[in-house]
Amino acid sequence: MLGENTNLSRSWDNYVKRFEYYIAASGVTKDEQKKAMLLHLSGEEIQDIFETFTDVGNTYKDTVTKLTEYFNPKKNVAYERHIFRQAVQKMDETVDNFVIRLKKLSVSCDFPDDTVTDQIRDQIVENCNSSELKKRFLREQELTLEKIQTIARTNELADLHATKMKNGATAKHQFEPPTTVHDDDAYHLHVPKPTQPTGWFQRRRKQYAPRGKPRSSPKPAQF
Repeated sequence: MLGENTNLSRSWDNYVKRFEYYIAASGVTKDEQKKAMLLHLSGEEIQDIFETFTDVGNTYKDTVTKLTEYFNPKKNVAYERHIFRQAVQKMDETVDNFVIRLKKLSVSCDFPDDTVTDQIRDQIVENCNSSELKKRFLREQELTLEKIQTIARTNELADLHATKMKNGATAKHQFEPPTTVHDDDAYHLHVPKPTQPTGWFQRRRKQYAPRGKPRSSPKPAQF
């Protein structure tokens, strides 16, 4: 249940953030209009929840604050930090994307502001999926989050280029035309000469060879 509340809280916070981008891009500035648009666009479920509130102010800020209190129950910081510590880099995830995901998770952890980047740095070193990259990080004397991202980008780009080169060489090898033999090459090929029949066939040919004079053909009849 605690995990469900955490996900619901994040979903609401993300929705409010996107909604504020939308009204800023739309040029909506009137407070009453922003409040009405929030309740209208968020749907019937949010409207029904809002109707149950008492002592709600009339401003857009009051509305967001009341709904945020509803969706954000008191946080269990120990649990939020446990979720952060369990995060590992996915196989198809770049280090930059892993950093973004960890930053989102760190929001609920209540880390001191001056330690957030160090917490993310340590999490990447411990849970990146490349042992080669991990060794590279550990060789650095003064490792920062920015340096981690720079090293990772270079390594990931090199891996991509190496894979493309390997695939290109394999494809070239597979589609090479067969080697043809030219006339000049055929001259050097050893072709055995035909020989006279020997053995059983030679003896049988001698046995059945005609003996004596051959018979003359019959003369035509004379009339």
